[in-house]
Amino acid sequence: TNLIDTSPDIDDDTHDTDEEDEAFFRSNKQKNNPTKPSTISEDFSTPDGRALAICLCLALGGGARYAAGYAVPSYIPYYFEIEYASRSELFSTANAVAIFACGSTSALVGGALAQMLARRNVQYTNKKSPTVFSYATIPIISCLLGGICTLFIFQKKNNFFAAVVALFAMQLFGEAWLAGIVAAFRSVPKLGRYVDAALGIFYTTATMLGCLNLLFLGQAIDNAHTSYRLRFTMAAAIAIPYFFAALFFFLAAKIAAMPKKGEKKNRCIIFLVC
Repeated sequence: TNLIDTSPDIDDDTHDTDEEDEAFFRSNKQKNNPTKPSTISEDFSTPDGRALAICLCLALGGGARYAAGYAVPSYIPYYFEIEYASRSELFSTANAVAIFACGSTSALVGGALAQMLARRNVQYTNKKSPTVFSYATIPIISCLLGGICTLFIFQKKNNFFAAVVALFAMQLFGEAWLAGIVAAFRSVPKLGRYVDAALGIFYTTATMLGCLNLLFLGQAIDNAHTSYRLRFTMAAAIAIPYFFAALFFFLAAKIAAMPKKGEKKNRCIIFLVC
């Protein structure tokens, strides 16, 4: 008599059991650890005129700030070499310390202060997200102080230590701008998914304006045949961009803070700014 083996296949049972166990553990994991909703909101709206004007002002302000930032390491050593040739070695050491210590500290503290102001803006105004003005406040102050300190570098002739102290102050107060402006782009109303493209345009515009300032400043320095003209040219080419940067950042913050009422008036102001 042929006996039929009715015992279950061990391999098939093991395979089925593994699949059931996996499904069980997966369902149990979903119950115990429910999936959290994504915190990244995808905004597919098209930027309006207000958002474009804010980005334009931020880009122009960044370009002005880059113009000053490119000129500082390129031509300030040249200025000290011409005006204080006997102390060139001392200046090299002081300049390196100013950039490393003061510049780095300014960038770190500026970013932390901008973030702190943004949090307080949300806390005390009951808004869903920080405003452009809360992020741009520290960059505006930084650019104003950087421009003022720059003027003191070129104020007097034959005053080496006063010029070096002003250089330290310029690095300490003037480098606290970038983190706040980058964060301000992400708080522009209705910019949405275009924020990365706006940041790319911002860096491109800033780099172009910074290089143009180097070109014009180099030509002006070649024609500066006196000490007074050299100091005046250097002060104008570095301090004025600082002040223009503060102005454009302020305009961006004011446009973002415009009320929704009175759209015709707002459009006229935005058009004039553009």
